[in-house]
Amino acid sequence: TIHDMSPLAGGGFIDFGCEQLENGCRCCPLLKSPFNHFLAAQEWKRRSRALEGRRIFAVGNSAFTTQLIKKSALFRGVEKIVTIHPALNVREFIRHDKAEARRLLGIAPNRFVLGFGAAALTDENKGFNRFLEMTEKVAARLGAVDALVFGDGLSAAGSQQVKVHGLGRLSSPVLQSLVYSAMDVFVVASRMETFGQVATEAQACGTPGWAF
Repeated sequence: TIHDMSPLAGGGFIDFGCEQLENGCRCCPLLKSPFNHFLAAQEWKRRSRALEGRRIFAVGNSAFTTQLIKKSALFRGVEKIVTIHPALNVREFIRHDKAEARRLLGIAPNRFVLGFGAAALTDENKGFNRFLEMTEKVAARLGAVDALVFGDGLSAAGSQQVKVHGLGRLSSPVLQSLVYSAMDVFVVASRMETFGQVATEAQACGTPGWAF
């Protein structure tokens, strides 16, 4: 089951347009010289030997991921490729009254609330810094806004125009639903997403998404 690029190439889990998964990772743009010429290529060869002679059935978690599988030189001998999207329990991710959700979270009812969430806010691909830059631009046009954020590693203190509410890691769908419902918009600032689970959860709770 493929959820990112890592199993498809020499270890890199994000495609920044290098197209190396098609030719065996001979020169990795994510590594510094001289390691870019052999580390990823060695890992690609190790994986190729591990897969050789096996009957492979590959499952992509989105149409985008499935296309990456078809491009991967490691999976040229794959027997079958299908797409199965991650499941979402719509009985758990439900829409709550926005005013009540904000009251429980200590957010003023008249504030414009931008939301952001990831397992690790320090993950560069997720773009938490880009999210903070965007909130400042929104605040410059709309006035003071609130940023409702969940995930590990929050270090942002906000500013005079942006109040950041750091909720830490949320593992309960009940709590996540409450938080999503309190937002006006959920923001996905990732450079790449193979599916976008949090965006789907937010929409299930009635909150629209902003994304690239």
